[in-house]
Amino acid sequence: MINPTHVYEAVDCTNDEMYFPVGIWHSLEDAANACDGDEPPCDEQSGDDDRIVVEIRERAIGFSEHGKRVASFEWERDWDNDPLGIDWKPVQ
Repeated sequence: MINPTHVYEAVDCTNDEMYFPVGIWHSLEDAANACDGDEPPCDEQSGDDDRIVVEIRERAIGFSEHGKRVASFEWERDWDNDPLGIDWKPVQ
């Protein structure tokens, strides 16, 4: 269901000091579908992290606070199956 006064922003918040936007959707379902997979929806930004954390935040259109977290997804490098550390696996 689309809420005309809110959008859902996915952000890479792996680093506590900064975040990187991944995308914006009209519904939570669309945002979650874009982020829920075997691979992260974004590239790692720092180059040396063994994990990626993406949060979906509900934001009001207009003047608003920072938004509230409504979902979170995490991936880690799949060192067990990939000795080069290129592949990722979701953390349950």
